[in-house]
Amino acid sequence: MQKRLELRPITWRAACALALTGLLAACGGEAGPSGASMAGDWAYAVTAATAADGEACDVTGLSLLIIDGNDAAGDFAGSVVATTENNIVCHTEAGGTTTLDIDGSALMMGVLQTGTSVQFVLPNPFPLGPNWNHTGTMSANGQTMSGAVTMYLNDNDALEGSWTATRK
Repeated sequence: MQKRLELRPITWRAACALALTGLLAACGGEAGPSGASMAGDWAYAVTAATAADGEACDVTGLSLLIIDGNDAAGDFAGSVVATTENNIVCHTEAGGTTTLDIDGSALMMGVLQTGTSVQFVLPNPFPLGPNWNHTGTMSANGQTMSGAVTMYLNDNDALEGSWTATRK
């Protein structure tokens, strides 16, 4: 049991890397935008991500530290870093509230497609949960991004919501 716990993060990261490699391979044929850059530090948030059972969650206190991939496909990589505690706050229809922490940092990968269309995946902060999938757009001035997210928490029920990122 002790050995399994020590290896779990490595196995989890390897699984995320394989999934992200597939995403990038599927998108790799498209030309990247001319002159657009996502490199930098972005304040990231999710608002009103709602599950089928009525649970609604908000995510705050995360930074996306993005490094451009410098290729024609627009691939990029970076990390997501927790900057505060109680990053996730969820409210149930019955009036209950739950707060969850995302600790530390994790790798992320994605693609900025032709124009300002963006897709990326954040690894699920909870063990063995599905990744958080993002689609959206970057503003013409390159200072904001926004779009739709499908995220999963401890119970692996999908929550659908909106995400934003603002360049710091």
